[in-house]
Amino acid sequence: MPTPSPLQKNNVHIVGNLSADNTMIFVHGLGTDQTVWQPIAAEFEATHRIILFDNMGAGATTPDEDFALHYHSIDRYADDLLDICGYLQIENAVIVGHSVGAMISLLAATQYPGCFSHLIMIGASPCYLNHPDYSGGFTSADLNNIYKAVTHHFDDWVIDFASSAMANHDKPHLSIYFAQTIRSFQPEFMLTVLSSILNSDFRDRLPSVVTPTLIIQSLNDVFVPLQVATYLNNQITNSELSIINAQGHLPHISAHPAVVDAIKAFLHIPPTLTAPPAAAVRTSCSNSCSPQA
Repeated sequence: MPTPSPLQKNNVHIVGNLSADNTMIFVHGLGTDQTVWQPIAAEFEATHRIILFDNMGAGATTPDEDFALHYHSIDRYADDLLDICGYLQIENAVIVGHSVGAMISLLAATQYPGCFSHLIMIGASPCYLNHPDYSGGFTSADLNNIYKAVTHHFDDWVIDFASSAMANHDKPHLSIYFAQTIRSFQPEFMLTVLSSILNSDFRDRLPSVVTPTLIIQSLNDVFVPLQVATYLNNQITNSELSIINAQGHLPHISAHPAVVDAIKAFLHIPPTLTAPPAAAVRTSCSNSCSPQA
């Protein structure tokens, strides 16, 4: 079989104002796919070409039998992102990533900074494990318990993880939605992805970031404590920390207006959105849209 193009491999969709000079790329996190960005991407479609895609293992991608071998490190996901950028000849794009998607974006930006004019990270962590000089929020025992739960009690783990991550207990439909998207992963793929995320340590890469960076942090995120966001802010030159009025690890789902406001302030875009011009084009993604908060 012929090798698929990067656009085919990662189910790339290009939407928004296709004639715009400005480009925004969105990189989703664990347990979601590109459709999670639709409410946020819609706010920028009038002025930007929007690029959405699925990380391997998510959405409409089809991992092969060597998935665990090739994607044991987040660096491989960054390679996929750069393949997309190279194929589309991307330069000076705004890149927005959530959680592991934020770190994928950061790794890509350190390799080819010319691809990106701004880096926006939501709920990002360079290292989840605690160290003597760093508090990532998890111990080795914590990680082992997670791996055991995924291996032996996947359905129970999904429910607990979705509830803890969303942390909007007054909006149970959001946790239900997130649990449904997580279940789209096969358990063995989830274990590979979790291991690649939770065992990563990219603290040494942070001083290499030269792209202007915005770090968006919820008031309360059980998976990424505030001290991690502060650490990122201190280690990345030319970065800003925006603590938004939101709960949980997925504010782009539970409080997307606050995320949009933070992004627009960082990019110096007026908060009011005009209707897309007639020339703007928007295509539908292949999967269902995320729910409104």
